[in-house]
Amino acid sequence: MYSTLIQKGVLTPAKIAALTGETRTNTYALLNKLEKLRLVRNVGQKTAKYQAENPSSLEILAEKRRKIVSKREQELKNSIPALLDIFYAHNEAPGSRTLTGRDGVKEVHRDVISSYACHASRASVFSRWD
Repeated sequence: MYSTLIQKGVLTPAKIAALTGETRTNTYALLNKLEKLRLVRNVGQKTAKYQAENPSSLEILAEKRRKIVSKREQELKNSIPALLDIFYAHNEAPGSRTLTGRDGVKEVHRDVISSYACHASRASVFSRWD
């Protein structure tokens, strides 16, 4: 639909529907979505007529989407340790984790330190009984 508007220029929804093979109902729905994404605009006064925005707006849209996806990916990565803690607390099945980067090294270090502290305190309790 967007490419049709780029190729043909200003068109009515009925003409867009005819050229693309979409129903008029779907055409209006798609035009509304494209308009919200700022890829097309209604230039008609009394009758709806749509025109494609400059194709560089596709790059702007892609960059916005990339930022959103990147932010959500980081949020997901940040929540995984807590989710794994909950999972392992309620699941007796053995498992493994892959830790990477500085955060992974920090996590391993914390785990080693806490394991050592736990074992050291147990050893000192038993040594009192000897």
